[in-house]
Amino acid sequence: MKNVCKKIFMFVCFFSLSRNAYAICSNEDLVKYKNEAASLKVNYEIIKEEYSQDDDEPTDLGVTYKSYRDNFKVSASNLSDNLYVVLKNDKNNDTVTFSNASKLLSTSFYDHTSVINLTYEVYTNSNTLCPNEKLLTNYLSLPMFNSYASSQVCFNAKEADVCAQYVSKEVTQDEFDNYFKKTREQHDKDKKEEDALKNKKSNNKIYFIIGGSVLGLVVIIITAIIINKRRGRII
Repeated sequence: MKNVCKKIFMFVCFFSLSRNAYAICSNEDLVKYKNEAASLKVNYEIIKEEYSQDDDEPTDLGVTYKSYRDNFKVSASNLSDNLYVVLKNDKNNDTVTFSNASKLLSTSFYDHTSVINLTYEVYTNSNTLCPNEKLLTNYLSLPMFNSYASSQVCFNAKEADVCAQYVSKEVTQDEFDNYFKKTREQHDKDKKEEDALKNKKSNNKIYFIIGGSVLGLVVIIITAIIINKRRGRII
C-alpha cells in the first residue's frame, strides 16, 4: 500500500510538472522576446586596418611602406541577454553566432570581389521561458569593390555612381561608358545653351546701342530742323 501511494504521488508530481513545462511559455513572454528582437540592430561598417605582408620590408632609404585593407565589420548591437543571433553567409553557408554570453558580437569580411548576402536569424536562449524559439529572420548585403573606381576617368568624377568605391551590384563596361557618354552630351548641350544665351545678351546689347544711337541721331536732326526753321523766321 505504501508503494502504491508513493507511485501515485510521483505520478501526480510528474503530471503537474509536465503541465507547467508546457504552460511555461506564454504569449506575453513571446511578445516580450519579439520586442527585444525588433530592437536588435545588425549593421556593417568599413574599417581601414593595417596588416602585415611579406614585402613590408624597409627600403634602401630605411622607409617601411605599410599595407592597408578594408575590413567590413558586421556587428550586433542592442542584443538582449535573452537572445542570440545566427549570421549566415549565403555565398558559402558559413555561420557565426552572436551572443552576450560568448561575448562575440562582431565578425569581419575581407573578400570584396562580389556582393555578399547575409541572412541572420534571432533566437531565444535555451535558458529562457521560451527556449530556442526563432523570433526573426532578416537580411544584410555587403557591397563589392568597384574596379572602375581607381580608373583615370573616375579621378575627377568621384561623385559619379559608377565611380563609387563600393557598389551594390557590379558596374558593367556598357553602364560605365554610357554614363560618361550621357555626361558629355549633357555638357555639350549645356555649353550650347550657355553660348546661345551669351550671344542673345550680346545681340541685345548691340541692338540697344544701335537703337540708342539712331534715336540720338533722330533727336539731333529734329533739333537741327527746328533751329533752322526758327532762324528762317527771324531773317
